[in-house]
Amino acid sequence: MSESENIFQSDSGNLIVVDPTIIINETGEFNLTINKPVEGITNSKRVDFNVTAGKLVEKIFYVNHEQNIPREKVLCRDCREFGESRIRTISLKEGRNDLVIGAVDYSGERAEENILVFVDSKKPRITKTSPSNGFVTGIFHLEFEEEHPLEVILKYGNSQTGFRNHSLNISQDCVLNERYSCRAQIDLTDYNLQNIEYFFNVTDTAKNSNESRKTKVSIDISNPIINSFNYESNG
Repeated sequence: MSESENIFQSDSGNLIVVDPTIIINETGEFNLTINKPVEGITNSKRVDFNVTAGKLVEKIFYVNHEQNIPREKVLCRDCREFGESRIRTISLKEGRNDLVIGAVDYSGERAEENILVFVDSKKPRITKTSPSNGFVTGIFHLEFEEEHPLEVILKYGNSQTGFRNHSLNISQDCVLNERYSCRAQIDLTDYNLQNIEYFFNVTDTAKNSNESRKTKVSIDISNPIINSFNYESNG
């Protein structure tokens, strides 16, 4: 072993050999900063990691406690950062990811933070809309599957009178059984005796969005006209 090599002994007794070009006289507590990932919901399984230690450390790592067998995964060794100088991404699982992200210096000092990331990469699934054809008076129905719906919008109209949006109140206009079933009642007076096109747009809390197919229907909200009452009375 060359005398120019830097040799350290960790608290566990292991000898650590570091390249002599690396400065290793950084002592004291380090400043672990986790810029990414941030807590919350994301719509991609590939998640950016950006972790800085503030000084040279033995390793930067993470553990996902939602895995069947949680294990420590090393992001880098003999480093000051991971994902700061260039973009680095890690694959997480669909759903809940209970992460511990941390670093260990050469003296065995550890710093860790817990980050909860929820991955929702699936678009809402629209299973049914109605009416599918014929005349419409202003009642529209939608069925869809989604665990975390954020917004449901009915878009309708034509080039003659214009196109409009109607936002549904999910808690009031929709009922959840196996899937969401929604009902929208629209005043279509301006479109009476015209043809319109409509479709639904559903967005979840991870900003995944899906649209139903566009459907053309005819509007007829006129009251029936009765010309006369003709009847005969016997006796």
